[in-house]
Amino acid sequence: MSVIDLGDAAPWSPPETPRPRRPRLSGSTRWAAALAVAVLAALVPSTASAVSAPVLHIGTGAQRADLGGGRIYVTQYSGEGPHRLEVYGPTGARLWGVDLGEAQQLAFADADVALLHVWLGDGRALENVRALDPRTGRQLWQRGGVSLIGRFGGRLLLEDTTQPQVTEDPAQHPPIAVLAVDERTGATLWSSTVPAGREPSVGRPIGGGWELTSLNVLGPDGVLTGYDLATGAPARTERLQRPGAAAYFELGEDRGAPGARAGQVAVTAAGGDDVYDRASGRPLWHLPPAELGGLIGCAPGRWCRSDGGGFAAFDAGTGRPAWRVEGYDTIVGASVQPATLVLTAGGRQGDPMARGVLVDAHTGAVRVRLDDWRPVGVQGGRVVVWRRDDGQLDTRLGLLDPAGGGITVIGTGASWVGVPACAADERLVACGVAGEVTVWPLPEAARR
Repeated sequence: MSVIDLGDAAPWSPPETPRPRRPRLSGSTRWAAALAVAVLAALVPSTASAVSAPVLHIGTGAQRADLGGGRIYVTQYSGEGPHRLEVYGPTGARLWGVDLGEAQQLAFADADVALLHVWLGDGRALENVRALDPRTGRQLWQRGGVSLIGRFGGRLLLEDTTQPQVTEDPAQHPPIAVLAVDERTGATLWSSTVPAGREPSVGRPIGGGWELTSLNVLGPDGVLTGYDLATGAPARTERLQRPGAAAYFELGEDRGAPGARAGQVAVTAAGGDDVYDRASGRPLWHLPPAELGGLIGCAPGRWCRSDGGGFAAFDAGTGRPAWRVEGYDTIVGASVQPATLVLTAGGRQGDPMARGVLVDAHTGAVRVRLDDWRPVGVQGGRVVVWRRDDGQLDTRLGLLDPAGGGITVIGTGASWVGVPACAADERLVACGVAGEVTVWPLPEAARR
């Protein structure tokens, strides 16, 4: 097994935010609580009805539903015994089932693999990944003492979690071992060690789920190295001119939509957000820390972030405020053309009853206000919306078009109590609430 040294690195600046455990590769989900916008205009979304009969309904014992590779995955309670994963075809026919280990859950599934994992956060050595054949449920391979970071090109990026926890002092963080393995076989393709005192960050697109777009490592001297995910070899090196040390950072280019401006890099750490010129490493502008997260490239020429109770955008060249709106702070979806953000009032604790808005990422103008519809972001970038009339339990479900704001009504959940958790793919929408799961087919017009 080859070990790739992830490069030399040394000072950089902002101080560290205390973290409860040795930090994992960052950038996985913070974009989801990083953005917010205040209502500047109000439009009514257009709706179209395409209600059809469900292909599957489980009225009791269901914990969650996932979709992948044309199959429906339902996690079910099993009384005092282990939970089970029951798998159904696109028409609702049962295919196979398997018992789940303690704290094990489905991470993702496609036509080639269904991947289970245990992520305990502080369990470390108890964490594991387990790959199943999605056609039969047969175990392909299993590996303990690792946690799932993400996937790329038929490969998984894993972190070795057998190292003991350490203090929050970055100088005492041990090296972080990461490895890439084949999804179907579990064979190690490359392994790397992030040296002690250096911090890694991985990137994912908005709505990308487990998909990875980048791997970067920042050293205490400001050396920023980007790595080839296919080989683990260094692909790019830059030096950021900011002395100091940071035990935690995230790159704006790793979070969300296409980058705000070519030739820039944004770094978030405990001291706030800093934007640098890539070629020279020179700092261009700085923002103090935000409550919910750091800068994200939300549109060409715009860096954006939540600032606690609102969402703000900044000119990429100068750092001057471009626009700000109140009351919405969480991205649940986005479109590139036109550059639109789908936001809700999630906040640090989240508001499950929050309504949503579609916001022009260039100007901050609200293109569509969802009124009584409440958005639910789902893996893969699609956005499910739901509404329930006052005093009623029946819940209407729809699929939102993030670009235009149109809503295709798909079905109704009868006598639902609480907030639905949903999944969507190219052909199906699955939602579950209070031990009940229902799966509807998408109409042709809403299929990808």
